[in-house]
Amino acid sequence: MTDKTKQSQVSAPAGEDKTLVIEQDGQIIADSRMIAEVFEKQHKDVLRAIKTLECPNEFSRRNFALSDYTNDRGKTYQKYDLTRDGFSLLVMGFTGKEAMKWKIRYIEAFNKMEARLRGEVHIPQTLPDALRLAADESERANRAEQKLLEAQPTLNHARRLENSAGSLSVTEAAKVLKVRPKELFTRLSAEHWIYKRAGCKSWLGYQDKIQSGVLELS
Repeated sequence: MTDKTKQSQVSAPAGEDKTLVIEQDGQIIADSRMIAEVFEKQHKDVLRAIKTLECPNEFSRRNFALSDYTNDRGKTYQKYDLTRDGFSLLVMGFTGKEAMKWKIRYIEAFNKMEARLRGEVHIPQTLPDALRLAADESERANRAEQKLLEAQPTLNHARRLENSAGSLSVTEAAKVLKVRPKELFTRLSAEHWIYKRAGCKSWLGYQDKIQSGVLELS
């Protein structure tokens, strides 16, 4: 596990602005810094607790990944990324009413993230959860619609070419697509369909495009 860009995350319930677990490279992990914060412990004490756990080396390698982070002052420190098993082992000895509350919060966060990765439907249990889910779905729908709008010109061009009978020269294709021939030559060159040899005025086709049948030499 490495400290890469977070792909997905699960936060605490409304009113508790804390990211409890994240999905990173297909694995669900918890950050030792957040564990220290929510369980009201010094981060150095959490690091010490992890290092002194009497567990086999293989288990430790799979479930506790040591990495670096830089704080707001530009100083570099160490932290651990914990899997669900690593987290469970670590907090097993944490006691108290607040500790129990956060153990449950983390279990729920792990479960929610696992369901998301499996593509299961998450049924919200509270109104804030329902509103958050509705907002997420609305955002996804807006992104999908935007991508479709962006792709529409390309789809229209493809339909025009598909409806054209036989092979077309670049100039004829430009007329069908309603663009200038120079623009189409530039685009085909940028997309590695055609090229020019040094000192040669004629355009040549890339062999893979010719072999696939989408481009012909004349």
